[in-house]
Amino acid sequence: MINLRANTSIAFVAISVAALGLAGCGDDSAGTDSTTGMDPTTSTSGETTNGPSTTGEPTSAGPDSDPSDTFTGGTTEDKPAECGDGIIDAGEECDNGVDNGVDGLCTAECLEEVVECGDGVVAGDEECDDGADPNCTPDCTLNICGDNYVGGDEQCDDGNNEDGDSCNGDCTNPGCGDGIVQAPEECDLGAGNGDDQACTSMCLNAVCGDGLVGPGETCDDGNNVDDDECTNSCAGPNCGDGILQMAEGEECDDGNDDNTDGCTAACANASCGDGYVYGGVEDCDDGNADNADECTTLCAAPACDDGILSGLEADIDCGGPDCSSCFGLYQHRWKGEQTINSGMWTKIDAADADIKTRGGALEIELSIPLVSGGDSSCRPTIDGEWAGAAQMLPDVYEYHEGRDRTGWNNPKGYRIWRRARVYYDIEAGDHVLGVECRTNQGMLKVGRAESTAVIITREYDGVINKVHQKVTTQGTTMGASGQYVKLPGSELTFDVGGGDIEVSISTSIGLGGHAACMPWMDGAPIPSTAQPYVNDYWSAGLASTYSSWNLWAHSRVYKNITAQTHTFDIRCHNNAGTLRLGEADLASVIIVREIDNQEEAYGQGIDKNNDNGWKVADGLDSFWYELNEHTANVTVTNGNLDVTEWMSYYHVNDGAWVTCRPTIEGEWIGTFAGLSFNSNEEEGVAHQMSNNGYHGTWYRRRVYTDIPPGDHVVKLECLSSGNNWWASRYGQGSLTVRDVPLLGDI
Repeated sequence: MINLRANTSIAFVAISVAALGLAGCGDDSAGTDSTTGMDPTTSTSGETTNGPSTTGEPTSAGPDSDPSDTFTGGTTEDKPAECGDGIIDAGEECDNGVDNGVDGLCTAECLEEVVECGDGVVAGDEECDDGADPNCTPDCTLNICGDNYVGGDEQCDDGNNEDGDSCNGDCTNPGCGDGIVQAPEECDLGAGNGDDQACTSMCLNAVCGDGLVGPGETCDDGNNVDDDECTNSCAGPNCGDGILQMAEGEECDDGNDDNTDGCTAACANASCGDGYVYGGVEDCDDGNADNADECTTLCAAPACDDGILSGLEADIDCGGPDCSSCFGLYQHRWKGEQTINSGMWTKIDAADADIKTRGGALEIELSIPLVSGGDSSCRPTIDGEWAGAAQMLPDVYEYHEGRDRTGWNNPKGYRIWRRARVYYDIEAGDHVLGVECRTNQGMLKVGRAESTAVIITREYDGVINKVHQKVTTQGTTMGASGQYVKLPGSELTFDVGGGDIEVSISTSIGLGGHAACMPWMDGAPIPSTAQPYVNDYWSAGLASTYSSWNLWAHSRVYKNITAQTHTFDIRCHNNAGTLRLGEADLASVIIVREIDNQEEAYGQGIDKNNDNGWKVADGLDSFWYELNEHTANVTVTNGNLDVTEWMSYYHVNDGAWVTCRPTIEGEWIGTFAGLSFNSNEEEGVAHQMSNNGYHGTWYRRRVYTDIPPGDHVVKLECLSSGNNWWASRYGQGSLTVRDVPLLGDI
C-alpha cells in the first residue's frame, strides 16, 4: 500500500500590482519592467501578503465576482480557513480544491490521502480501485491481457502474449475459428473458416471426400465410388475424365480427346460411321451410309470382296469396271468312275464341291459321262438334297430331270449326260454342290477314268445379266410329220431388252425316228443376223431315236433380237414312227439368257451347213479334223473361256465313238492351265443314239482357265475311233466362246 500522507504546504500566490516609481494613470512609459521583460507581478513561495494598492483604493471585484469570495483587505491569515478552496490553510494537510476526495491525493477533509488498494478509492498510482470491477486487478491496475489476471472480456490470461499455449495471445481460449492453428487443428483461418472454404468449420483442410464442397470442387459425396454422380476427384461425371460413367450414357472414357483411338472424345466406342478414322483399324470414315462413294460403311475403300454393293459394282461384289462379273461362275471337274446299283438315287462322291451363292436363282449345268445301266438320270444336289427341294418341287418321278437310255445295245450306250436348269430359292451362303444318279436296271457307271466330268454353276445379277426359264412337266406324242410340234406348257413370255440372247433347251425325246428339237420365238424359228434357221426339218440337226430315249440338248446365241415382248417355246420334228416328247412329270427346260456383250465378250462360229456336211475320212481313225466353220473370235480379259460346242454327226461305225475339243492355234485349250491331254477321250465320248450308221449330236460345255489376255481364234476339231463317218451332217452346228470371270475351278 502506498502512503501519500506528508507535511506538504501549498503556497498561496498573491498577485499585486506595484506602481513603484511609475507614472500616473495613462502614462505609457511605465507599462513593463524593462529589466526582466516579464509581467511586473511577482510570485513568491511561502505566505503571501497582499499590500495596499498604489492608489490607496480598495481593489474592486469584477462584475461576475462573488463578493463573498473577494478578499478586501488584510492577510491570508485573516481569511477564514475553508477546505476545498484550493488554499492549504492551517489545519489542512492539503487542499486541491474541487479535486479533493476524487484525485486520490487529498481527501474531502483536506487530509492527505492514505493509498490502500481495495479501499474503493483510487489513490496514488492506483489505476483503479473497485473489487467489483472485472477490469480492475487486485493490484488496482487496469486489467490488460498478459497480466496473468483474467478480467474483463478475457477468457483466460496466462501472463504472456504468446499463441500456441493454453491461452491465446489475445487472452481468448484456444479453439477452432480463433485464427490460430493448434493441435489437433490442421488449419484455422478464423473468420475465413467455412465448409466451402480451404479450412473447414472444423479447422480441417478441405479435401475431396470429406463430404463438403470446397474450393475447386464441383461436388463431394464423401464416398470413394468413382462412377456415381460425383467422382473421387470431386467433379461431376464428365466425358474425358477417364472414368466410365455408364449411367451417363458413356460407352467408354479413356481420359483423352483423341478421336482416332478406340474411344472418341464423345466417350463412345469407335465405330465405323462415326466420322473418325480409328487408327490401325479403319482405312477411312466419312460418317455416311453411302457405299457408292470412296469410303464404304465398312470404313474401307470399295472392294470386290467386301460383301456389300459398293463403288461402281452392279451387284454385291461384282460388275462395274473394277469387279468381276455378277454371274458368280463356278466349275467343278473330276475324273473317275463310280458304279451304282439300280433302283435308288445314289450320291456321286467325286462330284462334291464348295460354292458360295448370293441366294436366289442358280443355274446348274451337268456334263457327265455315263455308260451301261438302263434308262438313267442324274440331278444336282445342294447340301445333299436335290436342288429342286429348295423350291418345294415334288420329287415324285424318277426321271423328272430327264431320261437317257445309257444301257441299250451295249457298248454303244456311251452318253454324256448334259442338262442345264435354273433352280430357284437357293439360300445365300456357303453350300456343298453335288450330284446323284440312278438307273432302272443293271449297274450304271458314272464318270470315266479317261474323261473329265463337269459341273458348272452360274448366278445372274438380274440387272445387266438376266436369265428367264420355263419348265414344263407335260408330254405329248407325234407321228411322222412335215411340221414342228410344240411341247405343251413350254411357252416362256417376257420383255426382251433387245440385243443378243442365248437360248438353250433340254428335253427327253425317244422311240420315234429321226428327230430334232429347237427353240422357237413368236411362232417361228428364232431369226438371227448371224445365220437364221429356216423352217426346215433338220435346221437344228437330228438324232436317231429308234428304240431309244435321248436327252436332247441344244444351245446357241441369236444376235440382234428386237426389244419387245417375245414368247419362246420348244418345238420338235419326227420323220418316222411315234415320237414321244417328254412324259408326265418329266421336266423339259427352256432357258433364255440376256447377254451383256460388254462385260463378257463372246464369239460364235456357225456351221451354215451349206454343203450338208462332209465325210471326214475313209479308213482313217483317231485323227483330229478341224471344223472350219466352227470358228469363234474372242478378246480375252478375264483369262477364262466358257466354251459351248454343238454338232451333229453321222455313221459312226459299230463299237466306235466320237469326241470333239476346242483349240487355240491348233493346241487344246486346257494346256494353257497346265492340264495334260493324256487320252483322246479327255472331253468324253459318245456313240450313236441308235443303230449303227444312224445320226447323233455332240453337246459339251466347259470352262478353260489361264488363257493369255488378248485376241484369240478358237476352233473346234473332232475325232472318231471309227472310220467312214460324217461331221456336221445336217443342221447348223455352233461354237460359242465367252470370256468370263470364274470364282472357282476345282
